[in-house]
Amino acid sequence: LLQQGVDKAEPEAMNLLGHMARAGRAMPKDPEVARQWYLRAVQHGSSNAMIAMGDLYALGMLGETQKPQAVQWYQRAADAGDLMGLIRLANMYEHGDGAAQDLARARQLLLQAAELGDGGAMNNLGTFAQNGKGCPQNDQEAVAWYQRGADAGNMTAAANLAFMYEQGRGVPAADLKRAVELYRLAADRNDASGMLGLGMMMAVRSGGGAFGLLVLSRLGAEGRSGLVFVCAAGGFGLALLLFGVSPAYGVALVLLGLSGVCASIMDT
Repeated sequence: LLQQGVDKAEPEAMNLLGHMARAGRAMPKDPEVARQWYLRAVQHGSSNAMIAMGDLYALGMLGETQKPQAVQWYQRAADAGDLMGLIRLANMYEHGDGAAQDLARARQLLLQAAELGDGGAMNNLGTFAQNGKGCPQNDQEAVAWYQRGADAGNMTAAANLAFMYEQGRGVPAADLKRAVELYRLAADRNDASGMLGLGMMMAVRSGGGAFGLLVLSRLGAEGRSGLVFVCAAGGFGLALLLFGVSPAYGVALVLLGLSGVCASIMDT
């Protein structure tokens, strides 16, 4: 069937053969063969193949990593209006990876991706506004983008929106009930940020050390990290500090928990 697609000059058949060669599925693993198939697909207008070419260079599958070449391919895909091309290129400019860092350019690319309905891009635009990256710092704008991202189904955006409500940033006033609702929504959909935020909030705001412990431990139970105990201990330690019970022990547990959280973030 794939050969029939190739004979009919169907670019996605060529692209799929490239993926198979890259992964070694039903044929020997050979990145160079994959590259040839992707190039054929590109000649027939496949933006997916342009992204695949960029990935080959970005991941060093043809030898050493060649990030500038990856940027060029992602740019071609973005120019073709491809959503993933826009996101990949924005990430490269945001981090100065393969091109000079250009936060304003990264933001413009994310705006284009958001216009295509991508919730992840909306969330990233929120963080740009919240932290003043590529634009003036603006909490209200951040809240607006997080809300759009959450409405689009991005649960990290929902967790970030919860944080803004918890802290009273970019909203008329702090709204802990709304914050809990949003953290819980994100946590129930297995978002690590939602789980962490809900656990910390329950431990600190409500004194729910045991509940916070259980929520934080889901970071490990969902495969987010193997460091269940230390994350949970941090939540319990915060509760101890809140009520002034064994402050020294509470501090020790918090520090232990923070180390677990950092490791969890690095693992994801």
